[in-house]
Amino acid sequence: MALVTLNRPERMNSMAFDVMLPLKAALDEITHDNAVRAVVLTGAGRGFSSGADHKSAGSVPHVDGLTRPTLGLRSMQVLDEVILALRRLHQPVIAAVNGAAIGGGLCIAGFSRPGVELTKRTLWTGLDAVTLEGHMQAEGLGQLYVRLLTGNFQEAVAARAEKRSPIFTDDR
Repeated sequence: MALVTLNRPERMNSMAFDVMLPLKAALDEITHDNAVRAVVLTGAGRGFSSGADHKSAGSVPHVDGLTRPTLGLRSMQVLDEVILALRRLHQPVIAAVNGAAIGGGLCIAGFSRPGVELTKRTLWTGLDAVTLEGHMQAEGLGQLYVRLLTGNFQEAVAARAEKRSPIFTDDR
C-alpha cells in the first residue's frame, strides 16, 4: 500500500501548484511500482483539501510569456493531469477524507446567472461526454469563462472570507 499525503496543512492542503505538482509526480511513480497494490490519499492536518487556493496558488511551470487567457488554460491543464493520473493508476485509490473537503467552483455557485447556466451545461456535457477528459475540458472552460469575464470569482472568495452571501453582478 502507498500512503500519499497532501502536505500543506497551513492552507488546509488547498489545490495550489506546489501541492498538485508533487502529487502528480508521486502518482507517476506509484503507477509503475508493482509492489503497491492500493493507494490511500489523505491530507495533513485538520483538512483533506480546501479546494482551490485563492491567496497563494503557486506558479505553473513553463508559462513564461503567456497571456492571461492562455495561462488560465495551462493552469487548468495541470490540474486536469492530476485527476487523470489518479484515474489511470493501476491500483485502486482510497480517499481517507479527514476534515474539510471543499471542491472548486465558488465562481459558479450562489446562483449567479452564468453560474447557473454553466452548471446546467456542465451536467449535460457530463452525460454526453465520451471521455472523462472531454468532460473535464468543458468544465474547465466554463470555470475560466466566468473567472475571466466576470468579477464573480473574486466576489465569491470575498464573501466566503467575510461569511456573507455573495452579491454577483456578472460584470467585470
